[in-house]
Amino acid sequence: MKASAVLFSLLALQLAATPAIANEMTFRFTNHAASPVLVKLYSRDRLKSWPDDGRQFMLADRAPKKLSVSCELGEKICFGAWVEGDFDRFWGAGYEGKTDCDDCCRICEIPSETPVYKVTFK
Repeated sequence: MKASAVLFSLLALQLAATPAIANEMTFRFTNHAASPVLVKLYSRDRLKSWPDDGRQFMLADRAPKKLSVSCELGEKICFGAWVEGDFDRFWGAGYEGKTDCDDCCRICEIPSETPVYKVTFK
C-alpha cells in the first residue's frame, strides 16, 4: 500500500472517531399571539428537545425571551409553539415538532444567537 493511501486511511479513522463538538446556541422569541404560548426546540438529528423532561418554555407576554441550548455543531434544530391546551393552534414545527415548516429550523453553528422570532398564529 502506498504511503499516501495509508496516511489517508489513518486520517479517515481519526475523523470518524472524533466526538461531536458541543456548542451553545441562543434562540430569541417574542409572543405576538393574543394569549400565552408554549415553545419547545427539537433536534432533527437525534432524540433531543429543549427544555427537556416534558417541560416547555412559556412566552406569557411580549417581552423578548431567550432560550439557550447546548447543541452539536451542524445539528438541525427546529422550534415549535402552541397555545396552552390547544395543540391544533401552533406555529413553526408545532407541538412535538412533527409539523413541516418553512423557516423554523436552524443549524447549530457559530454565531450562536438567532434573530428574534415573532410567534404569531393565523
